[in-house]
Amino acid sequence: MMEIKQFPADVSDFYEKIDPDDIYRTQLTGLFERRLDVGGVPRAKTFYIYIPERCYHSGPTVVLIPSEGQSVAEFLEKSGWKETADREGILLQIAEPGEDYEYIRALEAMVRDRTYYNINKAYVYLAGYGTGAKLAQKLALEVPSHFAGAVCAGDYGMDESLLKEWGNRPSDYDFLPMRDVPLPMCLFSCPETEEENTAQQRTVCYWKHANVSREKPYEQDGLTIYMAREDTNASLIEETAGAPLMLGRIKTEDLMGKSDWLWELVSRYTRTTGIANGHLRPRRTLEAWGAERRTIRVDQYLRDWVEYIPSKVKRDPDYKAPVVVCFHGGGNRNEPMMASTEWVKVAEARSFIVLFPAGSMRRMADKGWMPHPAWNAGHVADIMDDEKLVKMMLEDVFSRFHVDRSRVYANGHSMGACMCQRAILALPEYFTAGASTGGVLKGGFFGYFDTEGVKETCKMPLWMVMGENDYNGGTYENPANGTKVNAEYWTKRNETQPVDEPLTYRNGLYYHKVYLNKQGVPMVQFTTVDYKPHCCTAQDSWFFYDEWFSKFSRKEDGTLVYLNGIEIQ
Repeated sequence: MMEIKQFPADVSDFYEKIDPDDIYRTQLTGLFERRLDVGGVPRAKTFYIYIPERCYHSGPTVVLIPSEGQSVAEFLEKSGWKETADREGILLQIAEPGEDYEYIRALEAMVRDRTYYNINKAYVYLAGYGTGAKLAQKLALEVPSHFAGAVCAGDYGMDESLLKEWGNRPSDYDFLPMRDVPLPMCLFSCPETEEENTAQQRTVCYWKHANVSREKPYEQDGLTIYMAREDTNASLIEETAGAPLMLGRIKTEDLMGKSDWLWELVSRYTRTTGIANGHLRPRRTLEAWGAERRTIRVDQYLRDWVEYIPSKVKRDPDYKAPVVVCFHGGGNRNEPMMASTEWVKVAEARSFIVLFPAGSMRRMADKGWMPHPAWNAGHVADIMDDEKLVKMMLEDVFSRFHVDRSRVYANGHSMGACMCQRAILALPEYFTAGASTGGVLKGGFFGYFDTEGVKETCKMPLWMVMGENDYNGGTYENPANGTKVNAEYWTKRNETQPVDEPLTYRNGLYYHKVYLNKQGVPMVQFTTVDYKPHCCTAQDSWFFYDEWFSKFSRKEDGTLVYLNGIEIQ
């Protein structure tokens, strides 16, 4: 029987315990229990977390709701999920069997907690067995955008009144009902009564609508599979159109021990944070992306980045490729950032190299958290040196490829937005321009304009994008978000019109403030995106390259050039 452990009360010394050869591996392993606040009662109930040996920061998690009448340890062994988690590096979060829906909602609210572990919210999946299938179905109906895929193995049928009421609730868009939010869904059951069959069929109809299903399914491996229609007007830049719906006439007990198969079915998609309801996209491996992970020793730590080399670079040895460096957000890592930004697709279309470095581990003891990946934008002395990583990574790439060193650009989101600014502030000899989303410099660990190492030796274009619903809002109006202070620094440094006197224009959801220098060159841009929360999107990447990066280059003497003809004074 598996031992159930308690999480440590004090995590302040875990930074010193990081393995220098494997810095992103989760430091705690095994089966743990945690307490939940339920119904206003603190620490009223228990749920469980299984952390396998191969679990890494910013990885996937499966929320498991077992059937009543068995222990959590028994379920993990018999269902096969422990073995699957051990092999795939999946963090499992398991409900106490036999609890009610109020408990399940309280558990779901804890799924993304970072105190002892650090999952990626783009890779959250759901599975309910037996009596847990109905609870999982209710959770999927209420918060579909919180999951990238779901399995209900048991009686998953819902009342008609509940489907109608919950389906009519507003989603992240107040004008888009919840019934229009897709979720990849696997439904398994052998209904025993006509009432069960009717309830399950109406639930299937609900998901056919939400997932924009084709009229006719196909059969494969004993499943009836409805794929999403391809003739919709949904954005193929931001997300896929609809989601698959898979049906199987299989008893719950016959699925015990088949977690590998269920994981293969449920994990085919990722749901990155998006402008609303998340953005569903196929989940890709590095091989599928056509990318490669590289490692390098920086001081005592083995650091890494992922690089994508476009086909033009591979087939034309004389072509000088621009480079984009993309810095992920805090708590994130480089592979999930590839899905969020889809920079790889832009790089292939526009023939530049894109690099996704992984940030340093940040001390989080002040919050009572375990260390997690971030960026040392504040040039803090007692954690890993990210500037050194960036320099060594770029020099390595320069040595292996024919690079246009006049066109090297920095991009980042959230904590990565801070590192983006730090890169163009402290390493102007490497970078030509920057563009960021969801983050600005605000001092301390996040860095600032007077942090040691800042070089104001040249003009540096910067485009900052914030969401309307970003932390503290995405406009200048709230001083707490620091956006106006950042914009003021860059407008003064780049000698543009004052921060309160921009030119403006709107492009759909995007509202732009543009600041020109005396030559009429846009050197600073600040954009607020309607509805957008704290996130980056694929659309941002296309905008950044086509409307910003591609227009700037830098001569060997450091002079900035706009549109290959205007030398910035």
